[in-house]
Amino acid sequence: MQAYADDIAIIVSSKCQTYLPIKINNVLKLAYEWGAKCKLTFSEAKTQVMFVTRRINRPIYSPVIMNGIEIKPVEQMKILGVIFDHRLDYRPHIHYAVSKAVKVYRAVNSIARKTYGLGPRVLQLIHHCIIEPIITYGAVVTRRAVQYQHVIKELRQMLKPMAQKATMAYRTAPIIATSAIADFPLIDLLINYRATVVNARVTKLYSHLDSDIPVDIEEVRETSADVRINFILREPAVFPPIRIFMKSILTNHGIGTAFYGL
Repeated sequence: MQAYADDIAIIVSSKCQTYLPIKINNVLKLAYEWGAKCKLTFSEAKTQVMFVTRRINRPIYSPVIMNGIEIKPVEQMKILGVIFDHRLDYRPHIHYAVSKAVKVYRAVNSIARKTYGLGPRVLQLIHHCIIEPIITYGAVVTRRAVQYQHVIKELRQMLKPMAQKATMAYRTAPIIATSAIADFPLIDLLINYRATVVNARVTKLYSHLDSDIPVDIEEVRETSADVRINFILREPAVFPPIRIFMKSILTNHGIGTAFYGL
């Protein structure tokens, strides 16, 4: 069980297909009784249940009842801003994040529609401060969706017009070159990078070539009056397996070269 403010998520597992709905009904009954004692009520209309399975032919489960009202199973649900689907591959969340980022990007650009448009530096600021946080939110779990080629293609199709506008390039300009010049890292690589950094910060270990490398900064777990405060002006040195290198040369004749090195 995980509770955050007024959102509660309960995970119930069982090896028996028949016994799983029974366990869910018992948990909901206990939650309802606890709420009645504490003078709290749970909304049956807002309560959702999702059976996680990767089978093509999904099994039929017994109905789930809460306070005498049957709760219909759903194929996906949102928990703390992340969309969980019944396959746990998080592709619906990537689709939702892409559509949300495009909508926000168009809304911001509509402010300067009557003029020539926003400058490259402003577009870079919008991308790094608005677009990237929307797409990479929950990267620790959503990185599973990046393994699919059609998801990578969708992310790069979203990034391509943004990079072309920031660099004032032609539509035929390749995404690798325009994103490197605009300083827009590829979203699929950025999601993997953010997930690797968060895992290293939480576990204090960085996995590289089947070996765990300890992170060079340790947090003080036990507070004491004798412990001196150390001011650290940098983040933990975590090097993910995928590293992005960008380089561009601007001459009088135009752009000389732009490339990614992995």
